[in-house]
Amino acid sequence: MFVIKKRLLALLAASVFVFSGLPGVVTGEDGFDAEFYKKASELSDLTQVSGEIESEPQDEYILGQLIVRTKNGQRLKNTRGAIGEVRRSDGLYLLQYSDSEAAKQAQALLDSEDMVEYAAPNALFRLDSTQTELDAAVYPDNFPYCWGKDRIKADILGSYISNVKREVIVAVIDSGADIDHPFFAGRLVEGYNALDGSNDVTDLTDPSLGVFNSHGTHVAGIILNCTPENVKVMPIKAFGADVGSTLDVIAGIDYAAANGANVINMSLGADISEVPEASKPVEDAVTRAVSRNITVVASAGNSGEDIKNYIPARYDNVITVTAIHQNGTFASFSNYGSAVDLCAPGVYIWSSVVGGGYDTKSGTSMASPFIAAAAAMVLSENPEYSPQIVKSKLQSVADPLGDAVYYGAGLIDLEKYKDILFEERSEFRKQNVTVILLIRDYILGQAQLTPAEKTEYDYNNDGIINIFDMITLRNIILRRG
Repeated sequence: MFVIKKRLLALLAASVFVFSGLPGVVTGEDGFDAEFYKKASELSDLTQVSGEIESEPQDEYILGQLIVRTKNGQRLKNTRGAIGEVRRSDGLYLLQYSDSEAAKQAQALLDSEDMVEYAAPNALFRLDSTQTELDAAVYPDNFPYCWGKDRIKADILGSYISNVKREVIVAVIDSGADIDHPFFAGRLVEGYNALDGSNDVTDLTDPSLGVFNSHGTHVAGIILNCTPENVKVMPIKAFGADVGSTLDVIAGIDYAAANGANVINMSLGADISEVPEASKPVEDAVTRAVSRNITVVASAGNSGEDIKNYIPARYDNVITVTAIHQNGTFASFSNYGSAVDLCAPGVYIWSSVVGGGYDTKSGTSMASPFIAAAAAMVLSENPEYSPQIVKSKLQSVADPLGDAVYYGAGLIDLEKYKDILFEERSEFRKQNVTVILLIRDYILGQAQLTPAEKTEYDYNNDGIINIFDMITLRNIILRRG
């Protein structure tokens, strides 16, 4: 369950997605459908709900909405009392009901229909940061604000691959970003606002609405601080306050997958212990992204509990990250469990905040972007790597810190990965210099090439083997380093 102390007005302004009137059918294949998400985000206060969102227990049906998926894109014959709907042609629906109780009753009826793959509440997600009291014994007055970057040795790997020109994009599904922050100059690509379907990703701080964010700005700053210039951040605004909806998160994942993201960072989560069916829509979206060769990194959550009921961190196809202190001890607020893959710095992490400044935050939200940054650097050198390979590469250079339930494979040491790349580059140069000499001998009539070799060594694709192929291969070697 969530502990949320924001006014419902702020939630409705930022996170409720309703399309009223006659049923709307939006065309689009499985994946990102701008029109579907735009219509779904058109605010219409059908329920006339007012008041405060209280602390636990929290009603996951507070929005009075269901996300429904039909089999083979079939059309629902009966929405079971929905007062508003949007349909995507692949059978994904957002249905609005008069209140949470009506949504629960409708879910039970829809679940019993053979044509329905799943019916789940449009439940709430939260951002995974928390500010902890500074422990003077662990963090002396002069403790380094960038200790996390130094601890994983990000600069060593970043400097080694700094000649890579290939752009690698990390989508940050969060509260947006301060796009005018000087630290972000030249490091952002166009993002998406899941709250209104626009490209305005402004990370707002509005105390009058109980919004004290900078969360997305902080997460993005960690990634950019740990990576060379070829790594860019795609800010995706799925949260107005510190809460958002399942549909917000799905929209963010689908947008990132359809618009060139190589890595997705999700410093967010939801406890589904009371409504396990709420996992299915998000799991589907993550699976779609992974099937497009996108590495997904998720924070473990800050409840100090087993991760088994926390999404997306519990999914096998994401890299799940817990938080540690500077001295390597496990952060007590961090979730844990068998789904943990790695740990990373997560207490008093220095990064950018809204307004052009810098500050520290703590949480597994701050740990996840260190791993997202590392994944981006792995893909800078080897863009063909699958998400599973990226995970295994990072785990292979992790130093064990203790029980895997808390630390996963341990804390990554990117200097070790630099050493691996050095060996790979050396072998790459050796092999391809041999090819250059073979092409030279072929041009001089001193060697023969098989038909397969003639095809393979035609690097400039002009149909013949000549000196230009030697030049092209030489340039490839130089770019690789």
